[in-house]
Amino acid sequence: ATPSVCVNSNVSLQGFGGLSYYWTGPANFSSSSPSTTFIATQTSMTGTYTLSVMNASYCVGSNTVFVQVYPLPSATLVSSQNKLCVPFCSEFSLLRDPASASLQSFQYFVEGQFYNEPVIKACITQSGQQIVNVYYSDANSCSNASTLLITAYPKPLADFEYFPTKPIAGIDRVEFSNRTQGSKQNSWAWLFSSGDSLWGQNASFLFQEAGTYPV
Repeated sequence: ATPSVCVNSNVSLQGFGGLSYYWTGPANFSSSSPSTTFIATQTSMTGTYTLSVMNASYCVGSNTVFVQVYPLPSATLVSSQNKLCVPFCSEFSLLRDPASASLQSFQYFVEGQFYNEPVIKACITQSGQQIVNVYYSDANSCSNASTLLITAYPKPLADFEYFPTKPIAGIDRVEFSNRTQGSKQNSWAWLFSSGDSLWGQNASFLFQEAGTYPV
């Protein structure tokens, strides 16, 4: 027989030595084929499988074999940073279920890149929602996967217009109009080279002296 498998894997039983065969085992398993294969869907299928055979003289012999069915590892994928503006970097790691065997191998997949360490640091550069995947195996060579939804917000693209385009110093107040692209704007700060700052979606400023000023 297959000596050990992981949940959802195939178990093969092969019998010899008779004309008729009958298998019995855990979880109400039975089969009348000399060789049979089934999927171990649960750990309760671990145990002793018995094969009874009969020959042409109607004599019966039996033998047993033990099959171990290991559970799949279970772990939760967590991140140190989420729901921030791009770009941001986050540490990704797994919180293992205490009932699972120790984890031995890891493969994270973040924004098209693979990482093979137990704990990784990866940067999120694309805005929107995306799934981070990690595939891992345990000490029993059983494998599983976990996912995490990452939400990254786009940065607003700051922009503005002003009028008049050629103001006269000390006379014309310059009106600045916000033209920033991006949703959910709620705060605006206008900074002038003189050290003055104004708050609000739009601003108005009087330049006292002629010159060229960054805003």
